[in-house]
Amino acid sequence: MKKKPEQKHIKYYWFRKYVVFFFKLYFPHVYSINQKNVLPEGTANVMVGCHQATFIDALAPSLLLSDRRTRGLLRSDVFSIPVISWFVKKLGMYPIARLNFEGAEAMEKYNDKSLNSAADAINAGHTLIMFPEAGHQQGHYLGTLSHSFVRIAMNAAEKEGFKRDVYITPYAHHYANYYHPFYDMMVMFGEPLNLAPYYDKYNTRPRTTRRQISDEIKRRISALMLDIHDKEHYKGISYILDSAFGAKFCDENGGNHTFLPDKLKSEKELVAQIEKLGIEDTETITPLLLEAENIDKSIHNLGLRDWLFEFKHHLSFAIIGTLLSLILLPLAAISWLLTFPVYLLPYIVKTRRINGMVDPMFSSTCDFVGTIIFTYPIFGVLPVIPLLFYFSWYALLYPVISLLMILFVCRYQRLVVKTLGLLRYCFHRKDVENIADRRRLLFNKLRKLIKPFHLTKEDDITSL
Repeated sequence: MKKKPEQKHIKYYWFRKYVVFFFKLYFPHVYSINQKNVLPEGTANVMVGCHQATFIDALAPSLLLSDRRTRGLLRSDVFSIPVISWFVKKLGMYPIARLNFEGAEAMEKYNDKSLNSAADAINAGHTLIMFPEAGHQQGHYLGTLSHSFVRIAMNAAEKEGFKRDVYITPYAHHYANYYHPFYDMMVMFGEPLNLAPYYDKYNTRPRTTRRQISDEIKRRISALMLDIHDKEHYKGISYILDSAFGAKFCDENGGNHTFLPDKLKSEKELVAQIEKLGIEDTETITPLLLEAENIDKSIHNLGLRDWLFEFKHHLSFAIIGTLLSLILLPLAAISWLLTFPVYLLPYIVKTRRINGMVDPMFSSTCDFVGTIIFTYPIFGVLPVIPLLFYFSWYALLYPVISLLMILFVCRYQRLVVKTLGLLRYCFHRKDVENIADRRRLLFNKLRKLIKPFHLTKEDDITSL
């Protein structure tokens, strides 16, 4: 009998449905750009992406590619936890250790076996997902790529006597917000690179060939993503992109800043112009970037956000928000008390200090993976069993009710945060007016420097 495709196995099929449902709750719109570039299942293929939001980076393309079950490499310390180790192995993950993180002993224990298994998986026609930056970044930029992905791909080719085409497919992510739910995200797939033309050169000059392939893949990934090269002024550039200036720049050039694919194209153009000015007219643009960073710092020191400076009805909406928050408080308190164990474990994990620091980029992974894989099944689904014995079949509604309460608490929290922002805006009038003047002056100067462009629409956009 013909072997049933892995993605059609009943357990995986329903587990994937479960994950996709929650993924679309967490990210309302998940856009896939140029998915036609993804090679068919059965092709020897390594997908190489940028690394920004930890496990979500691997999960997103795996969910978008519904015709296959992907494989991946995962930091080896995760495999030291028995339950999680069993779970990630079932998902097709192989442990990999990094010298600067898990150490030489872990590398000796895991790496050779995992790299060999990964090469076998590629030759079996599975798609392997890798992040050659090793550690994830802290923003919209691409780090240094190791050559490990080239080694694995060439190892797979060598196992087949260099008689089979092996491909490396670049891809990248873009998040509207790294840290909070209910924001959009997108995955962009680039043109695959066939390694067959490099086989002869690799056999004679392996190091040079690995470097050449790695440089080409890095160029392709960088072209897909928002890659801010000017790290010195990253905060200033980031503020400009996220501010009303960035939104209006997108809209004025034929885009829609609320549509993430348009916003990404606009941001890439805006960054390209700013960085070009940084080379050609440093004396003009550098003070503006420093002022943008200082304005952003001043806004955050007051507990505000940039959107408040474009809002027109602060006091009235502050009053409405306060009244609504007070009216909904009892329901929010009850919902939180009944569901707080669901949030507790993800909160503990994401606030855990690593090397003396809390890593904010773990936020989405802990909230999403920790909740839907562990805490929600335990505290939102398992209680149905005892409730069925002591009450009635109505207990089957408990998972739905608990999920609605969780979503309500999240939305209520956002309502409170926005209301407090409006109140702070009204309370700090003098400081707000000063920031508004500085902000207006900055935007006027930028408008004189930044040139308009024509935003072209993507031809191949699909959604999860």
